[in-house]
Amino acid sequence: VINLVIINFYLIEIGFLVGFGNNYWQDELDYFIYGNILFLFIFLIDMIISPLKAYYKNGILIDKRVVIFKRYVRFGLWLDIIGYIGVLVPYISLSYISNYFKLLFVTKLFNAYELDQYLSMMIKNHFKRSHWYSISRVVYIALLWSHYLGIGFFAVSYMVYSNNLYGPNTPNHCWIYNSSIDIQIGNSHWIVQYFYALYYAVGNITTIAYGDIVPLNPIECVFIIFSMILSVLLFTYLFKEILEIIF
Repeated sequence: VINLVIINFYLIEIGFLVGFGNNYWQDELDYFIYGNILFLFIFLIDMIISPLKAYYKNGILIDKRVVIFKRYVRFGLWLDIIGYIGVLVPYISLSYISNYFKLLFVTKLFNAYELDQYLSMMIKNHFKRSHWYSISRVVYIALLWSHYLGIGFFAVSYMVYSNNLYGPNTPNHCWIYNSSIDIQIGNSHWIVQYFYALYYAVGNITTIAYGDIVPLNPIECVFIIFSMILSVLLFTYLFKEILEIIF
């Protein structure tokens, strides 16, 4: 479970780094550097004990040590090494640009999938635990999608503004500088920017947005069109999962 938390922390953190850049990175170095060191240590311990961990394959528990070890060395070890390098390099160099190495961490998505399957199989015979886990899983997927959708919407608007695509009129064509919100979001702290980006994303995917934040240029509109299509597909899947929980 701890390993799953760490994997999801870095998946969320990558979004912050992409959307808010060096502003977020400096705050992380100032306020969460020791937390990251702890996560890296736990990550390393997990790599050491992974050859001993049983896993499910086609619903069957595989617990033979030799089989587990051979499988890990052949496949899992390399994914762990790549992912570990990806998160280690930025904390050695301390430079923002080195955070691009964290994109290597996507290799850990396979581990996240395996852990999810393992936990699901472990508790499938416990009705209440299984339902609570399924509900938590659906909520988390929805929030993670909202997280990336909001950050993506902010990043697109900031790209238009930073490249001055509309000359002196550019701020009027970017939602981060021209919305019905009382504050100028583009000049706020990254936490405030994230709050409003997430607020828009949740309103967008739940179709109950209030119109105080809207796309104001073609690039923002294209981003929202594709995000709406993906949101419909995602929520079709989540709706199916909810029906399975209920029935």
